Amino acid sequence: MPVTGLNIAFIILALDSWFLALKKILCTIY
Repeated sequence: MPVTGLNIAFIILALDSWFLALKKILCTIY
């Protein structure tokens, strides 16, 4: 399957939400 702009956008959104969740967890711990 070729990587389209939509695929890249979905990957960026997934990484962004994962990063936000990680920051939230870190803020809760510390």
